[in-house]
Amino acid sequence: MTQPEFTNEDGNKIELHRMDPENGEVRGTALIIHGLGEYAERYSHIAKYFAEKCGLACWYCSLEGYGLSDGKAGLVRSFEEVYYRDLLAIFRMVEAAFPDVPRFVIGHSMGGLISLDFAQHHPEAIANGGVYCSGPCLALHPSQLMPGLNLILAVCNKLAPTLTVNKVKGPLCSEPANLHPDTDPVQLRYNVPARTAYNLSRKCTSFRQQWIGGQVEFPFFVTVGDGDIMVDPTAVEQFYTVSKSSNKKFELVPGRMHELWQEANWEETVAKGAEWVSAILDGAQ
Repeated sequence: MTQPEFTNEDGNKIELHRMDPENGEVRGTALIIHGLGEYAERYSHIAKYFAEKCGLACWYCSLEGYGLSDGKAGLVRSFEEVYYRDLLAIFRMVEAAFPDVPRFVIGHSMGGLISLDFAQHHPEAIANGGVYCSGPCLALHPSQLMPGLNLILAVCNKLAPTLTVNKVKGPLCSEPANLHPDTDPVQLRYNVPARTAYNLSRKCTSFRQQWIGGQVEFPFFVTVGDGDIMVDPTAVEQFYTVSKSSNKKFELVPGRMHELWQEANWEETVAKGAEWVSAILDGAQ
């Protein structure tokens, strides 16, 4: 299969992959969005799983500044003006390739936040489908917070946007071999640029204002490990509780950390997501 190519409006080439069902029967499509410091190919196993189990044509990219995509490494210039713009353009490519099928967005961590917020702003991206995500960054875990953090980030964003701040404290996965920043030449191995942390914090806040007000009504399935020390599992459950969606699902995975989809038994978790997706697809027939 020829892999798609995409260059954004700023002239930056974006690493983009596509995986179709082996039998050629496409029942729906999915955009898969990685998390902070990651890249597209870390989710090739997720794309393959949904392609084969659900019949989804999965498109997944490394966001600008990540993986093999152009851009300042790790720098989130803007969610709306860069990431959402690029994702919408890629979605138009998907839409043209596979018209008139249900749409899904799948994401992890920062990619989970993006998936949910992108769907809120661009409902056509999940037409007749929904959002499935793990460990969505709706709020940082209390262990990651410090007094005056938002003020510090705001000042650094103005005066020193590329100054780096500390990464997450503590383990993210019970399978250390699956988290290999010291040997992976593509995954980010250093701290996060201040502008990235600032924009991520602002996006958490702005999306929270929407979901806490009961404005989220689209179908979704959110999962989070009860041992997650990156995002706050309580916030994820609260999101589920207050949303007005008629098709919503929440799972707190016992004994698991942040990287649910990188665990040795990741299929046990993802299988439930595939069942949810398949139920929607079956209902669309």
